[in-house]
Amino acid sequence: MNLTDAAVTAVVITALKKPAGEFLTKVFGPAADELGLMVRDRVAAHRHANLIKIVGKAKRHLDKAGVSPKVLPLSIIHPMLHAASLEDNEELQDRWAALLANAADPRQLVQVLPSFSSILQQLTPADAKLFSTIHDFAEQLYRHRYPKTEVATYRIQEISFGDLAYIPGLASPREGRSDPMLDWSKIAVPLDNIRRLGLLDARPVANLVKIAAFHGGPSFVDHLEYKTEYRVTALGSEFMAACRKPNR
Repeated sequence: MNLTDAAVTAVVITALKKPAGEFLTKVFGPAADELGLMVRDRVAAHRHANLIKIVGKAKRHLDKAGVSPKVLPLSIIHPMLHAASLEDNEELQDRWAALLANAADPRQLVQVLPSFSSILQQLTPADAKLFSTIHDFAEQLYRHRYPKTEVATYRIQEISFGDLAYIPGLASPREGRSDPMLDWSKIAVPLDNIRRLGLLDARPVANLVKIAAFHGGPSFVDHLEYKTEYRVTALGSEFMAACRKPNR
């Protein structure tokens, strides 16, 4: 634990207004008093405000679910609060609040790994929006293919869903063509970052197709067509679930 982490923790415990302060006291458990005495450093005003918003939302999530937060290991709560305090984007703050709420949910409906804080910290708003879109499409496709699958089973599967161009909102139709066109200038970098973090995977797939050949008369020849098949990893599915508010 570094000085910055300790400073954030101490100020959060001692300075956050109720009810956020009470929530964190429960989450830290016996360590709360000790950590509150370790340092009296100041957290910048915007980080303080960020934490109040995020922790307040997390508390409301669990209040609506009708449960009280459990004590979290320091390996989870320290990096989570430190990283969350740096986030100014409201949409990502909502994801941090959901991550905190799921981590503190005593029902443990979702597995929250220590690495999730690091992953979320490395996502831009564009990255998060793209992955959410891809994930939801993959989930809908999976549920359509396997309608009798038990709830949440899909989260432990590797969900293959084919071409990104067929995901609504990611591509535009092309005149005279049946296949849509992706705007790679908008999604290439976010897509690479999502894959780098292990949330999404891709592999080339070769399909044997017939194409017309006009040499002395119409005929067809075999042709190998290469495409990329994408899949949401098991890690990606669980991460997305952890970044969405808990179910009641």
